[in-house]
This record gives sequence, structure tokens and C-alpha cells, in this order.
Amino acid sequence: MSATYDYKKMIVDSDCDPSLTLSIGGALELMSDCEHLQIASDEFIDDYFKKNNYAWFLSARSIEVVKMPKFLDEVLVKTALYEINTITGNRSTFIYDKSGNVLVKSNSFGVLVDLKTGKAIRRDAFLNYKLADNLGFNALPRKVEYETQAAVKVDSVVMPSYFLDHYNHVNNANYVRLASEYIDWNFAKGILRAEYKSAAASGDLVEIFKHEQKDRVIIDLRNVDGGSYCIIEFKK
Repeated sequence: MSATYDYKKMIVDSDCDPSLTLSIGGALELMSDCEHLQIASDEFIDDYFKKNNYAWFLSARSIEVVKMPKFLDEVLVKTALYEINTITGNRSTFIYDKSGNVLVKSNSFGVLVDLKTGKAIRRDAFLNYKLADNLGFNALPRKVEYETQAAVKVDSVVMPSYFLDHYNHVNNANYVRLASEYIDWNFAKGILRAEYKSAAASGDLVEIFKHEQKDRVIIDLRNVDGGSYCIIEFKK
């Protein structure tokens, strides 16, 4: 049983944007992979989830990008599960360079879900679970607040099947990857917050709304009824 997990990784072409810098979508995938590896490597959590058909679904993620690594850079990705209560959990996940300097900080907030019903549940199974220490980044406010009526529709897309994860929902990193197409700069430094509200599936039409302010851009990925799948804030 271990509430931490880390692995070394060399940044390769498929992780990068055209400038051969790790993309924000690539960074999210690295951190998400590390988080899932921690769950898979922890016998207690893995067995508990499989036995009961449970999972943690991400509800919010906050990220601070200090500096993105580049092609062929060696990095260490590390995650620490530091808080669990009866329904939710918090973990910090960092990307470091080979000298130990922090490149990307993340805090993710998840909800325990019964996969059969799709509903959040309360369980006391983790009362005696030995948690790790926070790596040093506290969660930013989970709710991304903005004037929804001021947002402008800029595009609509149909979610492709290759955006899905093994739950048949759009992978969390792919919401951010899609949203990053609608900002006017290469997001290689700054603050990002993603509020995950409902799960999109293959074939769903997503209407993309954008709201710009002086120091931030909000991308709201909405369904055809006006509800949000995911709201992402990019802040320089």
C-alpha cells in the first residue's frame, strides 16, 4: 500500500507542440497517467475498486505551470494522495526536471462513484488508509466563476471516439487539449483550472463558448441544452 507513486519519463515528439515543448494536454496526460498508476499499484485501492465496481471521477483540477520541459528532457512525475473522506479525495501531482526543480504543479479533486449507477457514494473504507503528505500545492477554488451570458460561441465540434478513456467518457486531458485550441497564446506558463461537470461521450455535439478578460480566458464546453461538460480557465 502506497499513497505515492513516481516514474521517470523522457519527453518525446508525441508529448510536444510544434515548438517541441510539452503541450498542456501532454502535461495533463503525464500527470493523469501517474495518478492512475498509483491506484493500480496500490493493492488495497485497486482490489476495493474492482470488487465493488467503483472509481474516482475527477471533479476539478488546478495547475500551475512554472516552465514546460522540452523535447528529450528527462522528467520525474510524482503523485501523492493526501486526503480522503467518505466521498471525495485530493491529490497533488508534480512534474520535476532531472535536477529536482518543479516544472508543473497540480492538485486534483475526485469523487467516489459507483460505476453501475453513475452516482457519487459515501463509504468509510479509507478511514485507516495511510495517506501521504501534500507535495506542496493546495487546490485553487474548484468552481470556475464567470459571466456565462457574456460568453461568445466560437465553434462546435463532435466528440471523436479517440478522445475516450476506458470508462467510455472523454478523457479529462482531452477537454483541456480541445479548449487550448481557442486561446491566443501558447500556454507554457501560468495557471489553469478545469471544472468537470458532466461526461461527454463519442458523438456528442459540444458547443464551445469563450469569455475573455484582461488576465484570463474562459472556455466553456457546453452540451446542446446549455449545460457545461467542462469549464476551463487559462490565466497568464
